This record gives sequence, C-alpha cells and structure tokens, in this order.
Amino acid sequence: MIIKYFDHLEDKIRHHLSNRPLFYAFLSGLGVVLFFRGVWMIFDGFPIFYEKDWSGWLTLLLSILIMLSIGTFVQYFLGQEPFISGRFRRKKFYEKTEEELLIDELALIKKDLTEIKELLKIDEK
Repeated sequence: MIIKYFDHLEDKIRHHLSNRPLFYAFLSGLGVVLFFRGVWMIFDGFPIFYEKDWSGWLTLLLSILIMLSIGTFVQYFLGQEPFISGRFRRKKFYEKTEEELLIDELALIKKDLTEIKELLKIDEK
C-alpha cells in the first residue's frame, strides 16, 4: 500500500517535471552531486563512521529522496525511459507484460523499416 502510494507520487512528479526538462535536469544533477558528496563525506572519516557530524548521512539521505521522487535513482540502468514514460504517462519498463514489450519492439521495427523505405525512395530518384 505504501509502496504503491510512493510509486504513484513518483509518476505524478515525473509527469510534472517532464514538461520542464531544464528544471528536471537540474534536479537530477543536484541529486547525483549530493549523492556523491554524501558518500564522500561519510567515507572521509572512514575508520570512524559514527562521528557526531551527521551531515554526510543527511546529504546522502536527501539525495536519495530527491532521486527516488523524480525517478532518476535507477535511470542509469533504464536510459531515457523514466523521462519518456513520464511525459506520455506510459507504464514503466518493468511494469509491462511480455506481450506489451513485444508490441513496443515490433512498433520500433516497423518505424525503422518505414524510414529505410523512405531513404530508398529518395535514393532512387
């Protein structure tokens, strides 16, 4: 129940941000930079993880919340799929059935064949 709520919230945020690509890119970059900054701060004092300074952990937590909420935490593995699915309110890649994936693949092949046919027609003239 809670996971579905946050998944739905992420979908809404992605759709809203996909209409503002510059702001979406800024938030994504901010999340990534904060993530690495948090990891760096935590491991700066490597032998002693439990110092009184929690800023590294808070930075890491903030970055994870930002990236999870806008769908970029796993974007590296999915490519541009979160942006495209948010823009057109499509299902995410891992939510699709095998049949839906096959239909998408066939549509891409058909599009490629159409483009090739158009190129061949141009070359014939």
